[in-house]
Order: sequence, then C-alpha cells, then structure tokens
Amino acid sequence: MSEVVAETAVEAPAPAESAETLVTAPAEVAAETNFSALISEDGSFKEGFYQALPDDLGSHSSVQQMKNITDLAKSYQNTKGLVGKKLEEFWTSEDPAVVAKRKEVMGVPDSADGYDVALPEMPEGIPYDETALNEFKGIASELGFNNDQVAKLVEWDAKRAETAFNGISEQVRETTAQAEETLKKDWGTKYDYNLSKVQQATDYLGITDNINELGLGNNTMFLKTVLDKIVPAISNDKLVESAQQDTLATVSDTLTDIETKMMKFDGNPRDPEYLKLVKERTELLGKLS
Repeated sequence: MSEVVAETAVEAPAPAESAETLVTAPAEVAAETNFSALISEDGSFKEGFYQALPDDLGSHSSVQQMKNITDLAKSYQNTKGLVGKKLEEFWTSEDPAVVAKRKEVMGVPDSADGYDVALPEMPEGIPYDETALNEFKGIASELGFNNDQVAKLVEWDAKRAETAFNGISEQVRETTAQAEETLKKDWGTKYDYNLSKVQQATDYLGITDNINELGLGNNTMFLKTVLDKIVPAISNDKLVESAQQDTLATVSDTLTDIETKMMKFDGNPRDPEYLKLVKERTELLGKLS
C-alpha cells in the first residue's frame, strides 16, 4: 500500500503556473542575464556570450572578432581615435574637394557675392558704405563664416560704429560749446566778426578743411593765434577778393571801406560816383541785417 502511495506522489504534476507568469517569464530571464558568468577569469568570452547580447549585436562579424575584454577596449579606443582623426582631417584639409564639401556643410559661400547681407541702415553722418561691407564679406568667406554669422557680425559692427560716432559727436559738441563760451568771454561783441575773419584767412590759405579734420576749429588758442598773427598779415582786399561767398567780416570790412570813401568824398552828393557808394552801402547794410 505504501509503495503505491509513494509512486503516486512522485508522478504528481507540479502546480500549474498562471498565464501571467508564463507570459512574463522570458523577459525576466533576459533581464537577469548574468554576463559575469559568460566571461572567464582571464577576460575571454565563454560560449553563449555573443548570443546573450541584446538586439542581435552578437551576430555581427565585427563583434565576434573580439574574443576578450582587452579586444573590446582596444576596439573602442581605435574607433574613437579614427573618428577624431577623420574629423580633424575634414576641418583642416586644404584639399579643394574637402574644402568645397566643408563650405557646403557650413553654408559658406565661395566668394563675397554669395552672401545675402544688405548694408544696414545707418543714421546720417556715420561712414558705413558698400565698399567696407564687401571687403568684410570677402574676409568672412576666407575665414569660413556662413551667411547668418556674417549678418550678425555686420549688425554688431553697425551698432558699434553708431555708438562710437555718437560718443565722438557728443564730445565735439561739448568741446565746441566750451570754445564758444571762452571766445565770447574774450572777444565780447566782436565774437562773430573775429570768427568770420579767422575763417576768411583759413579759406584764403586753403587750410580750412585740414583745420576741421585736425579738430583745431574748436581750439581757442589756435583761433586767437590766427586772428592775431595771420589775419593782419593778409590785406583785407585779398581776403575780400578770395572770398567765394559773403561773410560777416567781408561785408563789414567792405562797408567800412565804402563809408570811409563817402566821408572823404569832396564832390557833389548828387554825383553818380557818390550815389553808387550810397547804393552799395545800402545793399551791405541789408546783408548785415
């Protein structure tokens, strides 16, 4: 009787597993793959190592060529070095074909004409012209800048130029105001007249533009020197004759000369010569007003 019971116990089927357990078992087994058991103490890969790799990596011939951990590390090192070398060659090569490809990848035009960057709108008086922009485009092409980079740099440079110009303009205004205040204090009511005489003299000598470029037009010491030393050395007749347009000094000096002639005139006031002087004096007074 006991033998029958024992035999029955041995052959009894194991408890049935749930459907959920049967479905998830393979995934759990795969997730728990113990790779350390597939690697020998000397670092070599045991049988079954390649098959245990996910995503069929082990089926690739390049992977199967690696027999141990050392091979794997060397392969990684060589691959990284090769990629770095290739990238360095691509960015530094002078080969025309590589240079052309590099420009294509970076969006770099072959010449300045290839850039679609317009001349920025600048306030009046700021020197920013097409010539300077084209020169910059040419340099940008040689350096390998793409269109967006050039546009940003032109925008930055335009703002820099405007800021610098405004700073210089403000400085010139301050200097001019200070010079005007000083000269008005020293020259008094003759300020406009003296300033006009100075300009007459510099115009006569042909140096007015040079003086303005050098900033001497606001230098009180220079202006006083011209008035005291240079103006007396040039006759009024030469100054008036050389003037291309009427100035305060020109009109004033001419008026003084005419009035002097009228005072010294000994003839009849109805004389045509005297009447001509009267007419000229009237016209000059009108200009002064």
